[in-house]
Amino acid sequence: LDLKDFAMLSMVSYMTPAEVRDMPGLLQELLPGKKAVIRHSSSGHRKWVELDIESCTWDRRRKATACHQSTVIAVSGTDPSDVQDILENIRMWTEPVMMEIFSVVFPIVRVWPRDTMALLIGGIHRVIKWMDLQEDEWHYREILDHVRQIPADREVVVTGHSLGGGIALVVGALSGRQAVAIQPPGLYHALPKHQEHSSSGGLGRDLHQSSVSLVVESDFISNFDGHGGLKQTITCDRPAGGSALGCHSLEGTICHMLRHCGDQDAHFTSCRHEFDIGVGSA
Repeated sequence: LDLKDFAMLSMVSYMTPAEVRDMPGLLQELLPGKKAVIRHSSSGHRKWVELDIESCTWDRRRKATACHQSTVIAVSGTDPSDVQDILENIRMWTEPVMMEIFSVVFPIVRVWPRDTMALLIGGIHRVIKWMDLQEDEWHYREILDHVRQIPADREVVVTGHSLGGGIALVVGALSGRQAVAIQPPGLYHALPKHQEHSSSGGLGRDLHQSSVSLVVESDFISNFDGHGGLKQTITCDRPAGGSALGCHSLEGTICHMLRHCGDQDAHFTSCRHEFDIGVGSA
């Protein structure tokens, strides 16, 4: 699976099998040449889906077909019409945004090492936990519990777009699984509070060693907090004078990758996407 495939699966996570009558047919259209089977879907507020994916290629040296199996957990992003989603964004990135505002008055905050920020943020949440004021009902809780139950010998990748990408990074870091996030907010400074809530140790090593974030220039969502792990930046394909909101469009990002990186499987030959604040089409 490549970045394009994970972006396609992130798009699928916004749907549910109950809403799409022919989900297997849709997966076949988005992932031609690969076998994708839905194993589990969400039961709570946050939409997510677990898929088993098998991809086969011809091994020239062995002169045989080699198949690779993996499990992908795709998490949906923000629904701007849902107040709960908007509040979840605010909850997850409150501290990094407040520290950025605080640094305007006290610029020395900008040169603090991450360990100092982690100690401060973690300490705040330890006090909140001690006072029994902690709210543990995060949207990712169901996903994290499910991923932790998957056998350790299975290859698992958590992916998502926007808020879903941020959740994928959190779940990946807390469960020790690989995460591929498409246009997520950063998690570099926000992670300690999630570690504190989940009683997980470390200073973000799992975030650095097992996460990939695809970031689009001019996408303001990605400017919330810093990015850990591997970060790949691409340009935003928008006409002169076009809305910056279009840079956060998942369809536009997929088209950009197909246009500039191509499709190694040679299944897609072109892609067209237009964005309008009032009307969007892909």
